[in-house]
Amino acid sequence: LKPSTYMNLSGEAVGYWKIKENIELENILVIVDDIALPFGTIRLRGKGSDGGHNGIKNITNLLQTPNYARLRFGVGNDFPPGAQVDYVLGHPKPEELAILPECARVAGEAIKAFCLSGLAFAMNHYNKSAAPQKKATPQQEKATVPEGKTEGKPSLQQLTTPQQGKDTVPEGEAQQEPVSLLQRLINKYKK
Repeated sequence: LKPSTYMNLSGEAVGYWKIKENIELENILVIVDDIALPFGTIRLRGKGSDGGHNGIKNITNLLQTPNYARLRFGVGNDFPPGAQVDYVLGHPKPEELAILPECARVAGEAIKAFCLSGLAFAMNHYNKSAAPQKKATPQQEKATVPEGKTEGKPSLQQLTTPQQGKDTVPEGEAQQEPVSLLQRLINKYKK
């Protein structure tokens, strides 16, 4: 679901839909941008603190527990003191923009894994950098898995794709709040 409130009030939408649809806490996954992680790194956790993130703080307050899963998508923290808002709502660097599609693909796989196989499976397979890795050295290439093998990590074909349906939240008026990098990423790859 995409809340129609400001990010700082995300808990209102999460709490409302949790009650309305009788959603169990273990089936909730909150996706959030995180300046504490390098760009392209994703971290799945089953619970935790808000880490200073006001949206997570609001969700925790309204659910009355920090025990819900969250996927943190690293956006880095390359900004001068006091420029956090401009950085998070600004445009990514060209080198970040170049790897963004691959990062989005991996984050999407992690979300599907959570939905279809559960949190533990998703954490074991996707808590890593979603950014493409540097080219292997000749010695590393000799030690790689044969072509077509996934070394324990599921491919999208191995995960059952859920039925596509309409969003659970009807689209309302245009969003008034500036759109973050994570939200632009979600909007771009939503189709």
